[in-house]
Amino acid sequence: LFLRNADNEDLEYFDTLEKNIVGLIGFFDLDPNRVMDVILDAFETNCNKLLYIRLVKTFRTDSLPHILGLKFQNYTKSNHSRLKGISTVTAHLIKNSLITLNDLWPHLSPADHEIHDLLPLRLAKGKELYDSAIKLRIGGDQESRDRATKEENDRRDVLTKGHSGNQKLALLEALVRINDWKHARIILKFLDYKVDITAYPDLPSSLITLTRWMIEPIYRPLSNSRFFKNPKLIVPDVPFSGLEVERAQITDIAKVPTELLQILGFMGCHLWRSPLVMSQICVLLTHGMKQSLFDERTQLAVKKIIRDCLLPSLTLTECNSGLSAQIWNLLQCFDCGQRYEFYENWLAKGKFQSGLLYDRTGRDIKMTRERIKRISEENIKPTGRLLGKLTHSNPPLVLDVISSQIK
Repeated sequence: LFLRNADNEDLEYFDTLEKNIVGLIGFFDLDPNRVMDVILDAFETNCNKLLYIRLVKTFRTDSLPHILGLKFQNYTKSNHSRLKGISTVTAHLIKNSLITLNDLWPHLSPADHEIHDLLPLRLAKGKELYDSAIKLRIGGDQESRDRATKEENDRRDVLTKGHSGNQKLALLEALVRINDWKHARIILKFLDYKVDITAYPDLPSSLITLTRWMIEPIYRPLSNSRFFKNPKLIVPDVPFSGLEVERAQITDIAKVPTELLQILGFMGCHLWRSPLVMSQICVLLTHGMKQSLFDERTQLAVKKIIRDCLLPSLTLTECNSGLSAQIWNLLQCFDCGQRYEFYENWLAKGKFQSGLLYDRTGRDIKMTRERIKRISEENIKPTGRLLGKLTHSNPPLVLDVISSQIK
């Protein structure tokens, strides 16, 4: 309560508060660990008040892993906001070196193998949806078709439903949100990078926010939008205090691919959630390639971003001709042989990255076949426009289906 309205830089007020708390502990012979527990509870409801960090530093931190471990163990899965608060407090403590991930990790749930198993499970469900979509159905009454549709929707729910009670991914999301990429990478190493980021609902948006914040100063001069020419533009709120564990904003366009590769490589196809950031990345990479600002090593990073992130993400976007045009402008910076290498990988391996890609690929094949069957002399123009909309997201797949039908 005392810190709720205090400024983070109000050191005089903090010194007074510290003396009062120490005096209360001595006068009433209070248990310091219990006092620490109360302070962490208060910090949990005011995560933006970093004076709590200074207050925690006045205590011995040996018992912090056990106190936080009990808080995580007593967490109820029905209270998502409580988990987010605990995770944010823990992330701040880790970022300020008051606790280590090695000490806390055994207290968190679920087990590592359960997180590992989630990725192949979703891939399997996506493969089932893919096989179901491309299977030719002959006849059948309305009831059987409705049953098949319901089964598909149930399997699709497994692909899109997040698990807000995953404490390890909640901590990972909190570290990304407060710009502590160093410790976020340590968690990824603990999990062998076998993480489906959609398993925790807020993780993709936090990664996208961090990416947008990193490229904002270098993208602003290149943007033709009056929105980005406005000097009062509010950028995403990402904390930066110059600590070694933090990612900094990019000021040299030659460093854009290598600086973003770690984050985008982890995100993969899930960048589709923000067409705006996809567009900004395309503009930056296109400018760097056309101006010959990238060396050979940096160009390899550009190719990896295109192959593993931009093209799979485009598959999952709804019809967006503008975004498709920007990706094409980037692809034009490469020779014909390299472009066809991108297309071949997109068509042959793109769907293996995620269950969502499996599902979307199957649906695109199904819709393309249905629209080809309905082509006639009377409706060739509207049907052609519908096929054209599908090619905005996955042109190699649509053209492959059309050519196979012609054969």
